[in-house]
Amino acid sequence: MVKLNRKIFLLLFLGILKASGQAPFGDLLEYKLLPTLDTLVLNRSYGDWWFGVYGSGLYSLNFGDLLIPERPYLPLNDTLNRILKHNSRNGFNLAFGLVGEYVPKGSHWGGTLKLAIIDKRAIESFAEISKEHTYSMMLDFRSIVISPSVRYNFSIEGLHSFAGFDFEFYFNDKSKLREVEYKDGSRILTDWVLSASPKRLRFGFHIGVGWDFLFLDIAQTARVRWKPFLSLHYGSVVFDGYSSKLNSFTFRGGMSVAFSFDEITSDLRKYDSTFVKPPEAIVQTPSTIRRGVTFTGFEHTPLFASLELSMVPISQVSGEASLTEAERIEGDVKVSESSEKPTIRPNEKIILQGYTRSEIVSLTPSMRNTLDAVAEFLLLNPEYTVIIEGHSDNQGTLEQNTERGRLRAQAAANYLISRRVSPSRIRTASRSSFFPIAENTTEEGRRKNRRVEILLVK
Repeated sequence: MVKLNRKIFLLLFLGILKASGQAPFGDLLEYKLLPTLDTLVLNRSYGDWWFGVYGSGLYSLNFGDLLIPERPYLPLNDTLNRILKHNSRNGFNLAFGLVGEYVPKGSHWGGTLKLAIIDKRAIESFAEISKEHTYSMMLDFRSIVISPSVRYNFSIEGLHSFAGFDFEFYFNDKSKLREVEYKDGSRILTDWVLSASPKRLRFGFHIGVGWDFLFLDIAQTARVRWKPFLSLHYGSVVFDGYSSKLNSFTFRGGMSVAFSFDEITSDLRKYDSTFVKPPEAIVQTPSTIRRGVTFTGFEHTPLFASLELSMVPISQVSGEASLTEAERIEGDVKVSESSEKPTIRPNEKIILQGYTRSEIVSLTPSMRNTLDAVAEFLLLNPEYTVIIEGHSDNQGTLEQNTERGRLRAQAAANYLISRRVSPSRIRTASRSSFFPIAENTTEEGRRKNRRVEILLVK
């Protein structure tokens, strides 16, 4: 059973090492309405540099020989000066310092530099000559530690590992040796000063894991992360006086708090005076895929809803604009002749086709013919509104295809307005290339997908 558990743990560990990861983008969107009625969109993302403070607790597992002379004031070669082997005890210690990180967003790798301003170490040991005669020693010192490391981001948001080196400089040594004797019922304490001290310089390495959490958003310009971590440290000998070889494994657990200024980009979206918000009963928000992390709690409702709203599909078609003979596309969609005015029925979809190239957004004569019939219906039936969707093929970027769909829908809306249809009765939406009715792998299919869909509803 133990072997099986070890195999499972090893497989999970190897799986984590192979997992792809990246530092989060942390996009926050802010919308500001300007006096000109234009919209200023501010896109805030994590900065690459983070600075802060950290604190940690240390638990040291001490091992190796700790040899201390019985009489430190006597020469070591004196026959009366025995070398006693002390039993060192494990213990807890504390550290505080500064931290700086370079974590480029969207990258697997980064770097960290920690500076422990105060790293308190205390190692207690004990030696017994007899029940009435004992020695205790306290290696008590402070150190400054510089710890550069490399960071790797796992696929789980915020989870990362790090590994690097430790350069320690010990100072402010307060070590002491205490002798305890019991004579004639009295307890005699004697403190001795050691001629040896912990090594002033020590080199080591460390490995650990951490997890980043968004903690605070400051004035819409900076953010604070809370970063708990665990690490294992090992290095060269701590104390080598009197031929000792005392060393330790150190486990650190703590947290850092770091802040970073956001990187801010802006986009000015012009006010569209012809835009009318679609009725909520017939629209829904399409799914959006973003890499990294997006804090939806900070997002505002977009002002340009026509770029994000999707119609509830209705499959039945009542009529469509016709194409010329050179542009006719045979398929399952029936196209009306340009000389005939199509029959308009409410709640049945009307399709306008005839865009010969991906970038064309203007109306053809056959489309205008169909729109004349739509305008006539709307003027005779004032209780109805018209919903116009613009579609594109996949020949372009997402932004290009979305704009083509918007311009096609807007061109149809403008034509209806020129035929005395009130703008308040017109709803427009861009569907980009998200809802093709044919394959985009052929020119025939792409020409079908370049279209405008019209629906008349109460």
